[in-house]
Amino acid sequence: MLKELKKNPFSITRNIKYFFMSRFLKNSITREINGIKYEFDFNINPQYVKLTYFNLYRVDLIDIMSKKLKKGNIFLDIGANVGYISAIGAGLVGKSGQVHSFEPIPEYASYLEKVKELNPEYNIFVNSCACSDKKGFSNIDVSASDIRLNTMVPNFLGVNNVKENISIPVCRLDDYIRENSLRNIAFIKIDTEGFELKVLKGLQKYFENTRSVDRPPIYCEIVPTVYPLLRFSLESLSNYMERYSYYAFDCRDINKMVDITKLEKTTNVLFISIGHRLR
Repeated sequence: MLKELKKNPFSITRNIKYFFMSRFLKNSITREINGIKYEFDFNINPQYVKLTYFNLYRVDLIDIMSKKLKKGNIFLDIGANVGYISAIGAGLVGKSGQVHSFEPIPEYASYLEKVKELNPEYNIFVNSCACSDKKGFSNIDVSASDIRLNTMVPNFLGVNNVKENISIPVCRLDDYIRENSLRNIAFIKIDTEGFELKVLKGLQKYFENTRSVDRPPIYCEIVPTVYPLLRFSLESLSNYMERYSYYAFDCRDINKMVDITKLEKTTNVLFISIGHRLR
């Protein structure tokens, strides 16, 4: 909790409210965030949900989204969990835009359905599936300790931290984009607990058929420790993205490049296509 607050020291007032008021938050509260009705269910993961309630979760991501997403845009939320970031995105793209959310755990996808149900005038599309480089079915480990740590990387969580292992449908994002004729994608968020390279490879045909200037920024969590488990390397991720003119930048200073081949701990980066950046 304190670690998360230290990462996001942008509002002393919100931090104070968190410490003094969060103890009184129980059960669930539905209120608007950025014009979108959203249910904060404090029963599923109190620490995480309280951070979202006080606007202290992923402040860097939300700041970037507020700059990159405009009314009428399309936002892809990969690893949407219980829908907080999807709800933020829906408020930014408005009723004329679209949010396409992907969450393979049925229990958590049901929260996304709730966001859609509470906001019928918005174009929120819920996909209860994972994203990868192949279409079909796969397995995912559901974390026993944190609703955000579910992963398709085998042996990543450790036996004692796996609540269950379930079979889930898997799709390629480039196929999904083509099948749904998505032409105004302005931003993509990928948070898949180490499965990011597979997700990005599932965008290959989209990258190949989209001009560099039109390729959207991608906020991506990178988990270096899983790459040996998948028999990948950070160099393979870097080389793949550079093939499509994408380079990694610091989420808190998008003028600062990040050498992802040297990352040692989980890091969020902003991939920006150079053509898009210089537009």
